[in-house]
Amino acid sequence: SSRVPHPTSWGGLTAALLAAAGVKSWKTFAKTAKNVSVELDQSGTIKPSRNLGPVDGFEPLPGQELAVPSDASAATWGRAVRGALEASTV
Repeated sequence: SSRVPHPTSWGGLTAALLAAAGVKSWKTFAKTAKNVSVELDQSGTIKPSRNLGPVDGFEPLPGQELAVPSDASAATWGRAVRGALEASTV
């Protein structure tokens, strides 16, 4: 098996994200960012989160998970992700 080398510099990894968001620093980006996680096994689960700031990151919001059938349409997945983003807090 081949291994992917661990990055030696992390600075450039977020450059495109920050540019797309129109900000210059991770701290500025993270202050107002929302985050959801998507898990897909036998079924799908989308989890909204609470923003704890640029240092502490995000934590899941207990009891706010959204279940999505694994064979759901792209439109259904899109609505579920949007709903989870709306439920996420800053």
